[in-house]
Amino acid sequence: MRKAAPKTRLPEQPYRVLPAALLKDDFYLNLLDWADSGHIAVGLQSSLYLWSGCASTVTKVQEFRSEGESLCGVNFLPGGNRIALGLSRGDMSIFDLERQKS
Repeated sequence: MRKAAPKTRLPEQPYRVLPAALLKDDFYLNLLDWADSGHIAVGLQSSLYLWSGCASTVTKVQEFRSEGESLCGVNFLPGGNRIALGLSRGDMSIFDLERQKS
């Protein structure tokens, strides 16, 4: 007979809250991704932000200045050093975290 797994007690309060008031509530968008390195990338309107779990810092790493342009997809590429960005007008961009440029 199989033993029941011990019940895991979940905390009632969150460990950390990241404010993201401008995060679009749209099922078809992918505006949040995380990497094994402990970073979380968040797309808020036309800006890309990076949160470091190790340093607990938030950095604005890129902003798209074209009128009406907004992020609709954020995805860390294998290795965690580059982020693929999908833009609302159908373009894509790769942002290199080490070089700090597209």
